[in-house]
Amino acid sequence: MERSVLNDISQQLPTLSERQKTIAQYILQHPEDAAFMTSKQLAQASEVSEASVIRFANRLGYSRYAEMRHALHTLLRGKLSQVERFQRGTDLSGTLLQAAVNSMHTDMKSIELTLSGLNETILSAVVKAFATARRVYVAGTHSEYGMACYFASTLSWIRDGVYLLDESHNPAFDAVSDMTREDVMFVLSFPPYPAATVRFADIALHYESTVIALTDSLISPLAHRSKHCLLSHDVKFSYADNSAPCVSLLSVLLNLISNYDFEAFSANLNRKQEYWEKSGFYYKE
Repeated sequence: MERSVLNDISQQLPTLSERQKTIAQYILQHPEDAAFMTSKQLAQASEVSEASVIRFANRLGYSRYAEMRHALHTLLRGKLSQVERFQRGTDLSGTLLQAAVNSMHTDMKSIELTLSGLNETILSAVVKAFATARRVYVAGTHSEYGMACYFASTLSWIRDGVYLLDESHNPAFDAVSDMTREDVMFVLSFPPYPAATVRFADIALHYESTVIALTDSLISPLAHRSKHCLLSHDVKFSYADNSAPCVSLLSVLLNLISNYDFEAFSANLNRKQEYWEKSGFYYKE
């Protein structure tokens, strides 16, 4: 289970030095403020030196202060409302072009962090599950619905039995009643976590199906419900989810799945391509 920085601070409080206790108590009393402070700002607020703040982060097991602040971000992201996240969002000051450049550089950092967290064993198991399952159900609600739609529709090009789920009672929703342990439920959810997505995971567990989650943290409600959990990290704090690392990971998964049984999946795609051509699906001059 992923660490909770606030729990760590509470547990170590009795053994801390007086200066460290001062820092700890400020963070515990004002976590929403501390998560957005630089080490210098936290030092000023706690009335200690900046070096004391850095040593405090090291005492908690973080190699850099920025890592501790990111842990606070991760924890708070699931607790703040969209309005609160909007009010504390990423600084986009400066020219519009500079703001765009800074924002996209942050997206790149998020993708790099997501890449560094990938595990070969988990990735291999996930790809095999998607490629060999009897059926694949994909559930994403609210802001994650678009990404779920992208993954489900593209996966359906190469394999059959892919269902995109939402809260409406469409045919895909009713098809869940036929789930078995040979099926996969893929759930995507980021803070604040929609209850509907969590319910889809619980339904899949009821049918003993394999749950695969794509979420932000191991303290996400989807993490302990899933057999395999993929993490999409986001260093940007905004009311709008940063889809860049998530979409990048989904694209990687689609390509890896397509290569699992290249001949069979290629035949499926060729069949659909012929249908698209005959039906005039593509625009031509």
